Amino acid sequence: MVDLVFNFKTLGNVFTLFALFFIFCGWSYYALKKKTFSLFIFPLIVQAGFLVTYVRIAGLNMDEAEHLHCAWMVGQGMVPFRDFWQHHSPLLWVLLAPAMKAIKPSAAIFEISRLFSLGVFLLIVLVGWRIARKAWGDKAHLPSYLFMVLSASIMGEYFTLRPDLYLTLFLLIGVYVSLAIPQGRLFPVFIAGVCVGLAESFISKQYFLALLPLVALFLLRRNKSFFWGVFIYALGIALGSIPLLLYLFKNHIIKDFIHWVFTSNKERIKLTVMFPLAISALGVFGAWRLFGKYLRERNAEALVLAAAFCLSVASSFTGCVFSFPAGYYLQFLFIVGAACAAGGVLFEAVDKAGSIFKKAAVAGALCTLLVSPNFSRVMSHENSFFGKDKQSVAQLLAYSKNDTCVVLLPYHPIFCFDATRLYSSWQYVFCDNYKDVREDALTKDITQTLLTNPPAIILARLNKRDLMLNLYLKGLIREKDYRPLKALLDERYTIKEIGGVEYYIRNDRL
Repeated sequence: MVDLVFNFKTLGNVFTLFALFFIFCGWSYYALKKKTFSLFIFPLIVQAGFLVTYVRIAGLNMDEAEHLHCAWMVGQGMVPFRDFWQHHSPLLWVLLAPAMKAIKPSAAIFEISRLFSLGVFLLIVLVGWRIARKAWGDKAHLPSYLFMVLSASIMGEYFTLRPDLYLTLFLLIGVYVSLAIPQGRLFPVFIAGVCVGLAESFISKQYFLALLPLVALFLLRRNKSFFWGVFIYALGIALGSIPLLLYLFKNHIIKDFIHWVFTSNKERIKLTVMFPLAISALGVFGAWRLFGKYLRERNAEALVLAAAFCLSVASSFTGCVFSFPAGYYLQFLFIVGAACAAGGVLFEAVDKAGSIFKKAAVAGALCTLLVSPNFSRVMSHENSFFGKDKQSVAQLLAYSKNDTCVVLLPYHPIFCFDATRLYSSWQYVFCDNYKDVREDALTKDITQTLLTNPPAIILARLNKRDLMLNLYLKGLIREKDYRPLKALLDERYTIKEIGGVEYYIRNDRL
């Protein structure tokens, strides 16, 4: 579906948005009349304020807890696929493992993770701006570029630890070096290959961007250079893929990797459209103007950036069958779209309005439209809150210290070994639909494991059902095992509510 990004829960939110419109109109009139301030400075500050607010209130995300936990397990010597179930590439965990092994177990890891991810986001914004400057030259306008980037920042969830963040960073570096390829330099072809190899090693998304250096090579219009360049590009991809491949071959998990990351995931991919209207439209308009610039000036850099946007759009039509429209799937598209539109696209719309009053109204409407995604998410946020979620994890960490647990993400005490192979609600969903996930869950006898070495914490209820009953209904424990497990829980555990969720806490831990 097409996400129009408006999601207001109350009439008061709508009135507040109208108030923002009038404020932006007043600011625009003032800025246009004085001509001493950039038109988008104030809206940019508002955008940044919404982002900072959301980073502080947004509840723990399943993915950020999952990747931190997996990185910790790798740091403890465990091997993905073999020692714990996963369907993601392990490169991010391998890189984070030394830090996760050295750090003191604490729920503060989530704040550290978000601050680190925001640092990577700043690098992404910087590379995107360098791309815009290369393609647009002096016409590139920094405040409007930043304003557009921040418009999609909450949807893109750049503050959340995900491999998508590193995919976006390395692909953008690949786009930046590809801008130099049409000038006849082949070294950037090699660097672009390395970036593509690294990016896709983190997660396989935005796959059509692998064609961009070939598009840039084609603009050379010299057959010898093209075929030689393709060879150099392939070498670069191979070099960029080496870190992941070395880890996979060293641990003898290449077949597992291929199965879970490609073969199994392939069953969960669907064709979908979830483009936020405002930023996508600006990206399309900017790419069109870049194409016009190429026709007028034969500026190959403009065409390469426009091609990057088109390839990103083509790559963004796929998503997971179980996921709602997820903005982080479009992280790269948001940045490259803002770079395309950074060449005065917003100013052009304002300038065509006529009188200063009309210009102020158009500018106010544009600002309100681009602020609305962040505004609606901040104002309608009500599910969970970061401080409360972090406190819940801190309590679980205290109970599970140096022991095992059966706790589902995102409130998992991430510095704790799992008693079974089950630690994610994704697995419970997949067990109902995919034979390979069910078989993997059954490789460890859940009943025998719990009876022999009772974990410190066990989740009591899942989807409003008793966990043991849920496991039985899913066929993960046998009927004859249900009573012994319930007896164990009644004799050795006490139910305690933590963060609105019920857990069995082993009595000696209370």
